[in-house]
Amino acid sequence: MKKLALVLALAATGTLGAGTAGAANILIDHFETTQVATAINGANQTTNNVGGVYIGANRDISATAGASGQTTGNSNAAFALSVLDLANTSTSAGTIYVQWNGITGVNKDLTSVGTNFGIYMALPTPVDNGLDVTFTATGAAGTAVISRNFPSGITGDSFFFKFTDGTNPGVWASVDTLRATFTGPTAWDAQVSLLETREAPIPGTILLMGAGLLGLARRAKRA
Repeated sequence: MKKLALVLALAATGTLGAGTAGAANILIDHFETTQVATAINGANQTTNNVGGVYIGANRDISATAGASGQTTGNSNAAFALSVLDLANTSTSAGTIYVQWNGITGVNKDLTSVGTNFGIYMALPTPVDNGLDVTFTATGAAGTAVISRNFPSGITGDSFFFKFTDGTNPGVWASVDTLRATFTGPTAWDAQVSLLETREAPIPGTILLMGAGLLGLARRAKRA
């Protein structure tokens, strides 16, 4: 009994500790290169930036304000001081696209050397009026999509989009183009300060199981 409890405890702690072994994070964007796109009255504007510190050879921003023919309202996306600032007026729902093109080399494999990877995103200020975020990867194996909804008022870092929670997770191992789509209800506003790949966080249930097994091992040892 002593040996069994000790082996189970060591196995649990070994599993918990092995999660990040050999894993390599990939920076997608930390938004330090200035770039602005503004769309007004249902129009669309796209701007292009080449040579910044991000995953692709170039980065496009596209802003769309409301529906075609709308007479008022605008959407705006701007990179400044390490933040992607997203905003639109009370008369426009609006959509912001950020696309990284020409991904090459080791960065094409966003799963890195692990199989339990995804995209981490930080929201440094509270989301205003709700936010929908979708990441779309395109490569030789096709297209993969993962998405999440963030309610109004939410803020913090390490929001996680796990590759296997979306469609065609195998595509993330060879990505040519990555697009982030940000949208929400009328008058939504948000800021994003970091996008990178990381390994999935360990679920709380596994941590509790490991702690319980360690307790059994200690009790068996004392007995």
